Amino acid sequence: MKNSLLLLSLSVLCLSYPVSAGEVKGVINFENVPVTEVLPIYQSLSGLELVIDSRVQGVTSPITMKTTEPLSRTNAAKLIEKALLTQAAIVITRLDEKRALVSLNEAAYVAQPASSAAKAGDHSSVIRLSSQDVDTNSVRLCTQPGSPVQNVTFRYINKSSTEVKSIAHSSDTVAIMKDGVLVAKSDGATGFMHGTNYVGLVLIFDSYDEAELTVKTLRGL
Repeated sequence: MKNSLLLLSLSVLCLSYPVSAGEVKGVINFENVPVTEVLPIYQSLSGLELVIDSRVQGVTSPITMKTTEPLSRTNAAKLIEKALLTQAAIVITRLDEKRALVSLNEAAYVAQPASSAAKAGDHSSVIRLSSQDVDTNSVRLCTQPGSPVQNVTFRYINKSSTEVKSIAHSSDTVAIMKDGVLVAKSDGATGFMHGTNYVGLVLIFDSYDEAELTVKTLRGL
């Protein structure tokens, strides 16, 4: 295919990719883009056929993400997966080599974090977390080993809903500590709600092993 410039523009969205026989790279600029418009972009980048849960159509949380450095299609798709999870509770699970299920993680309440418009890799703050901060019986690994994004949930202890909400809105990175030593670090975080009350966080990892280690650490094992 001859070199050309593919420009996808959805009013507030810009995704620019040069199309060539070699590796392709581009930048993403999503500003409050509806999930229903982001998913076709993800499908184009990933090359996957998407099987979409009907409940996803009702998600109103918009997606905001900006990158300044050129990304390959694979890395861009990976970042979009993470943004869908952290900002809209949308989980993408591989069914096989060609298909992926798009579903709603109903355990996660996603309020757009303060840092969501920052460039990829920026974090507004880092929260240190140990088994002493959580209800150890509430810690759960909610995803399977083959999932591209891993999901760990927990409830805080001795924190009000307002305090947990503030944490969820001001930080997207959590350092998992044991005896003062860093053992794992989340790739993202969002609020975990029960009813209308914030009770804890949903932690996001790329690695199942790191998610599993986080569960063991927060359970005090």
